[in-house]
Amino acid sequence: NVTFNEVTTAGSCPGAYTLTRTWTATDACGNTTTHVQTVTVQDTTAPQIATAYQTVISATCDAVPAVPELQFTDNCATTVIVVFNETSSTPVNGSYTIVRTWTVSDSCNNTNTYTQTVNVSVNATVNQYAYPEAVCTDDNTLLIDIAAVISTQFPGTDTTSGTWTDMNNSGGLNTTTGVFNPYQLPDDTYVIKYTLPTATCPIEFLVSINANDEVCTVLPACQPIIVNNAVTPNGDGANDFFIIENIQDITCYPENTVEIYNRWGVKVFDTTNYDNTSRVFRGISEGRATVNQSAELPTGTYFYILKYKKADGNFVTKNGYLYLSR
Repeated sequence: NVTFNEVTTAGSCPGAYTLTRTWTATDACGNTTTHVQTVTVQDTTAPQIATAYQTVISATCDAVPAVPELQFTDNCATTVIVVFNETSSTPVNGSYTIVRTWTVSDSCNNTNTYTQTVNVSVNATVNQYAYPEAVCTDDNTLLIDIAAVISTQFPGTDTTSGTWTDMNNSGGLNTTTGVFNPYQLPDDTYVIKYTLPTATCPIEFLVSINANDEVCTVLPACQPIIVNNAVTPNGDGANDFFIIENIQDITCYPENTVEIYNRWGVKVFDTTNYDNTSRVFRGISEGRATVNQSAELPTGTYFYILKYKKADGNFVTKNGYLYLSR
């Protein structure tokens, strides 16, 4: 008579265990023989891939393939653990690499790694704009807001999330704000690049600026405005009228106005383009409401207001007291 018994002893993981098989043989006289067989089962095989896929792919930035859905099997375990990771390199010379990694393991920590490499070529969308006029390199106040230029020429563009590059390495670009300062740069055409990242391919904006000193406006050497505040209209040829030295130089001072008030605040004289010749104050009223026209004004203190435009376009105002004596 033969009896059989089998005992399963769990191992360190679900795929590992030990079988102990025992056969006991007994004859008619009760003599017994026992035979034992020990079977050690170990899971040493890692999960395998069950899906065909490309391990190396070449693509453009606007056509990067989606991550494939891979299936894996294991010879022992029913559950396969999959950990996915994807990394992208920094673009160099117009290309970058995406590495996709699947790390698969079973319950006994048998592990396999599968990778897919995507070599991506970058084809950026390029928008170009040439600044419409040359700019002066001798003007230390000139600042060109390239971000504002791009916003105007390409409405709706995000000018805060991208990166700025001075293609000439001139040192004139603020790479934080996108403001370009051409002061004292050599005569050249400067190119500023703004790169805006997107979900697919980057968008580039190239703004070129012609900067040189030939377009700089050379202001004339102007003599200063000097106001002589004494008027003695007695015909002796000295201070017979209100003299404003150099006001007649229309190259330096292309526009001016003069107003004169008496001590009661009544305007007694005003003119434009005062010239020390035909448009002058000789102590005679211009005929205001309370002062008779062409009447000689009495000796006294008056108040003048002079406003003039300089060659650079800025206006200056001078005022003070004027002394009339007969």
